[in-house]
Amino acid sequence: MNTFNNTKPYQEILDVMDRHGGAINDWHGIDIRPRIKGLIRMLDVFSEFSICARDRQEPSGATYYKISDHQDILLFGKEYNRTVAWLDEGEQPENEWLYCIRFPTGAYIFGDDYPTKTFNEFFNKLKSYGPRYCDSRNHSMYFSKENAAAVHKDFNLIMEEYRGIARKEILNSKADKLRKELAAIEGDLGR
Repeated sequence: MNTFNNTKPYQEILDVMDRHGGAINDWHGIDIRPRIKGLIRMLDVFSEFSICARDRQEPSGATYYKISDHQDILLFGKEYNRTVAWLDEGEQPENEWLYCIRFPTGAYIFGDDYPTKTFNEFFNKLKSYGPRYCDSRNHSMYFSKENAAAVHKDFNLIMEEYRGIARKEILNSKADKLRKELAAIEGDLGR
């Protein structure tokens, strides 16, 4: 287990709560043990993926941990009513934790102009990290514990790099459109 998701202080609090929690619960009606157990479980799962949980990260549930708008760690399988919507190939994951990167709005992540070329290059760059499962139609990738840390580490840098490329694609597209409009206007003026 990695040391960056240190569960020791939470385990010590839980041990004390297990011994003396009744006193607080009986007196004040407060029992934080389920919350601490959920936090320990989340930190353990993040450690299995060699990913550091964010400061003040809270568990979203027992089988789902949100990292960002585009990144999650989820437990997949029929039992959890969670499958890959449209697999590119292969079998559905069963009882498997996966690190997911998803872009349900596709190229809109780079703006309303929908820079498809840049988004496809961006998606393929992330895909080059070798997801175990992929749903290209829905712009989703699912990484195993073995290769999630590398893509997670590079994700924000890649996102920023392609955000800049998308901005250039959008500006070039707008400039081309304006040039065509100008040419049409100049053609009308020449008549």
